[in-house]
Amino acid sequence: MDITSFDLQGLQQLHSAFQNVLDSHIKQLEQLDKSEANASAIDLLEGKIHSFSTTIEGVELRINQLNDEKLRFSVEYIFWNFGLFNKSFQVTFVTTSKAYGLYGSYVTGSALYEVAEKKELVERYKAGQWNDGYIRFNPSIGDLTDDHKEILKKKGFLASEIDSISFI
Repeated sequence: MDITSFDLQGLQQLHSAFQNVLDSHIKQLEQLDKSEANASAIDLLEGKIHSFSTTIEGVELRINQLNDEKLRFSVEYIFWNFGLFNKSFQVTFVTTSKAYGLYGSYVTGSALYEVAEKKELVERYKAGQWNDGYIRFNPSIGDLTDDHKEILKKKGFLASEIDSISFI
């Protein structure tokens, strides 16, 4: 499959769909009786699992390449548009990001800043800086574990892991 013509959104949809099919095949294989009578079904499923795994690796590589080409959101952008006035917003993560794996597809809440950080971010925004970095976050809606909520508040996620933002 030629995935070079897909944009980031299309690749992420493809990634999610292929991952769902792969998970289904793995579950089917696990539930299948390993008797000799099912040998051909087992071989078929193992072949499909290998094929989907290989394709997913290629899709993930392309997603990461496109994501590395241009920073869509920056620490300064998030601060200026949401943190300056403590606005709530929803962040959707890139499907291959660590944040997606840790927190799920999205988080809703507000960004957290220290007073000194705010002063520095105002200056960086005014200077036109556009940097990747961690955004600490106070989740307000969702079913995150207490541990994940604490990680979000203390460490957060990278601006480069953001796929899209919705105003709340």
